[in-house]
Amino acid sequence: MNTSSTTRRKRVIIYFEGSLQDFTGQARVAKTFSLNPSSKDIIESCGVPHVEVFGLRVNGSEKPLTYNVQNGDTLFVYPKSESGLNVYENIRQTDDLPSRFIADVHLGTLARYLRLMGIDTRYSNEAPDSDIVDIAISEHLAALTRDVGLLKYGRLQHGYWLRSKDPDAQLAEVIRFFDLKNNFRPFTRCMKCNGLLNTIAKSAVESDLPPRVKESFEEFRQCRECGQVYWKGTHYEKLVKKVEEIKSG
Repeated sequence: MNTSSTTRRKRVIIYFEGSLQDFTGQARVAKTFSLNPSSKDIIESCGVPHVEVFGLRVNGSEKPLTYNVQNGDTLFVYPKSESGLNVYENIRQTDDLPSRFIADVHLGTLARYLRLMGIDTRYSNEAPDSDIVDIAISEHLAALTRDVGLLKYGRLQHGYWLRSKDPDAQLAEVIRFFDLKNNFRPFTRCMKCNGLLNTIAKSAVESDLPPRVKESFEEFRQCRECGQVYWKGTHYEKLVKKVEEIKSG
């Protein structure tokens, strides 16, 4: 009997802490493998993207994600620091996280909410994953997605998997994970294209205004990029309520 394939198989035990269990559904995972895979590959084979790993200890010692796992290893994998959780931040530091983002094709509403709060957020409803990763790397952005596979691109440095499908809950997740409350600058970005807004004289845009708006409003802002004009109508009042809701969340 040929037993070479059996003897080559190796085994490790991996413990996932805190929010990383959102990916695995359990704290303890046993994995068998052959050759000498990196800890990154073993961890991602359990469903956990490397961008959400902030600490790794192997047999009690801190290791990088490039560490090649060995038969009998015990891995403890840690997420970003959470309340009451002791985290070994040897993989990445929380103060290195970007406060600028690129959202994938399914997160249009989340992108608009972030822009409403003045958070620089790129978005296209037709960008493929590879383009999202390229832009995230070149512009030092964090990728936001509901697709775990996107976050497993080895080149990607920063990203987050949205647990919820609800845009309000997604916004709360992003604000909490990336600690964005001190970055809020409401009504400074275009919700349509992400461009910055400038105050503009009514006379400069008057010819493009609906008659009702022309009669009722005197203060206007315009996007530097797409030319969208904003004024403080009933929609603005709704957005003010949304901003206050987000701030108090």
